[in-house]
Amino acid sequence: MLVYHGSIVNVYEFDETGLNIKKFTGYTAEWLNYVAANRNGITTSQKYDVVFGHIANDDVANTVADYISYVNEGKADETAIAFFINQLSFQKHNDQYCIKTKKALANLKFIESYEVK
Repeated sequence: MLVYHGSIVNVYEFDETGLNIKKFTGYTAEWLNYVAANRNGITTSQKYDVVFGHIANDDVANTVADYISYVNEGKADETAIAFFINQLSFQKHNDQYCIKTKKALANLKFIESYEVK
């Protein structure tokens, strides 16, 4: 018998002091190029302890994949970028922190956890 007990929520405090943080402020050309580079195996963020911005999840995957095709074919000009940014603007977004270094991880402090039923 399967018994549902709810979900566990963990609460953390994050101190950004002394960290090199890249914050993307929405679906922008910079965000799109960052995601495309990472999906192409080009890690462009070694200089950051933390990257914050919209999640490149399943909801935006097709648009990002289409843009990557344009990049790989050398067709990612300003008009194409504007088109793909416009397509992304129709997507509901969620934000995420990507903690990339041990230094940043050390600034994450567990506060509490609780069950949500």
